[in-house]
Amino acid sequence: MKKLFLAFCFTLSLEPSLALDSNSELFSIGPGFKFVYKIDADYSFSSDAITNRLAKEYFRNGFISNSMKDDVSKNLFSSNKFAGEFNSSITIGQNLDTIFGLLKGSSFIRLSNRSFVHSNFSEDLFELYFRGNKNYADKIADLGPFLLKSFTYQQFSYGIERHHTKNDKSYLWSAAFSINIGQKYTSYDSPVASLYTAPDGTYLDVDLDLMIRTSDSAQSSLGAFNGYGFSGSGMLIIKDEDQNAWTFSADNLGYIRWTKESAQIPVDSSFRFEGIDATDSFDFSDTIRKEITTDSAYIQSFITDRRKKAFNDMLPLHLSASYSAQLQPGKLVLVIGAE
Repeated sequence: MKKLFLAFCFTLSLEPSLALDSNSELFSIGPGFKFVYKIDADYSFSSDAITNRLAKEYFRNGFISNSMKDDVSKNLFSSNKFAGEFNSSITIGQNLDTIFGLLKGSSFIRLSNRSFVHSNFSEDLFELYFRGNKNYADKIADLGPFLLKSFTYQQFSYGIERHHTKNDKSYLWSAAFSINIGQKYTSYDSPVASLYTAPDGTYLDVDLDLMIRTSDSAQSSLGAFNGYGFSGSGMLIIKDEDQNAWTFSADNLGYIRWTKESAQIPVDSSFRFEGIDATDSFDFSDTIRKEITTDSAYIQSFITDRRKKAFNDMLPLHLSASYSAQLQPGKLVLVIGAE
């Protein structure tokens, strides 16, 4: 059975707001306060192979020991996955006498900075990247299918929330609409790839079918406008008179259209690296993380067609549903759900 590793998550809130949980209002504004101000930050990482220990050291450019690599190697299958996300936001909410002149509730605006990374990778690719190709002398390393995608974007959201009671049931719903501004994007998508290392290490044979997409590299810092798009989020909580609750939510259903200054680089070829000592050419990360970019000598050797082209990509969508039962009201609650 594959293992699932989850990293920590934290939230920092500034008064006068109250903490958010799945069975309460998004904003609870106490007497004497007109607005709610919140600052939030959260980080998550999950994988069916990569451990938290290795991921933490890798992303902070720390030392990666052989024991860390061994722990991951024991979890590897022919196909593996990981995903990580970091979000930070500032939110202002307020109570409203009417929402669009129709009903009473609250509204909020939120400014967020969001980063996401996702990968599908083979067992051979992990071993090649973290241990080098010396163990693949006179062997073919199967590197595909492979996907590595990462992007950062800013999001401006406007949302409304309403809480009302009907037929002994309490209903809380919220909906938000967001405008997304793409900052930077990179993806490597390869359905088929392999690497052969000569027994004496004098050459490498590479077969590669790869699509590289990147946003405009001339501007990628905070504030860069490399794409735009829209998204929506919604939540519904239903409570009965005993405070048992059903919760349903969908977060971040939408897309970003990356501008026509983005690069699209198709690679479909076989290539041989000769005249080099290739016994340890891909041993990148014994100690500190190093990245292969489209300007790398390894990648440049394959590039014959570089196009500028706009494209769309979906945002990471989060769906969840749960039921919470008050086994002992105020003391013991059972929560069953799926995400």
